[in-house]
Amino acid sequence: MQRAAVTFLGVVALGVLAAQLLPVQVWDGHFPVTVHWISDRPPDSILCIPLPNEQYAERAAVETHPEGAFSVVIRPERNAPFVVRIPVSGRRGCLGLINSRTPFRFLFVEARFENGTARRRVLPVHDSPHPSDRGLSVEF
Repeated sequence: MQRAAVTFLGVVALGVLAAQLLPVQVWDGHFPVTVHWISDRPPDSILCIPLPNEQYAERAAVETHPEGAFSVVIRPERNAPFVVRIPVSGRRGCLGLINSRTPFRFLFVEARFENGTARRRVLPVHDSPHPSDRGLSVEF
């Protein structure tokens, strides 16, 4: 009798685990990242493009006119931080727990100045559960 109960509980536990591992919901979203910038002269605009991996980031750094599906142009105030939304996607199992989470890992930043010059940086994005740890700093 005891052996049958242990076997039954083992089968139930395996069934619950299998149900959780089956992806039943694919979701997309974003998380905010605060970008603090410092420059000896104020830029006319700042272009920010979140990118999924290092290859895209390296390519954006050398392209003449980089673009991305999630690009945003900011007209900054003097040394005032701004917020960029970083895309993230994932999968949930039957029990509602997250099986996988895949955020974009890099942020391409280009400051454009009045005289036509531009300065570019590629910053790694840290996906932290604590919003206070999601800040980036860039100097132009």
